[in-house]
Amino acid sequence: MMDAQANNSTAAAAAQAISSANSSDIGSSALSFGLIGIGIGLLGGGLARALRSRKSQ
Repeated sequence: MMDAQANNSTAAAAAQAISSANSSDIGSSALSFGLIGIGIGLLGGGLARALRSRKSQ
């Protein structure tokens, strides 16, 4: 935002610059959140399996 003030840019140009700078982070964030979700799912599945095997004994 400070660059926009220094360059005397409009708000729309500043918003477009911020958006283009953040667009590359979306893909890496989606991948990270996906891997976290898979990990949580596997952890929950393992816990459920352990509880079932404990109840059947």
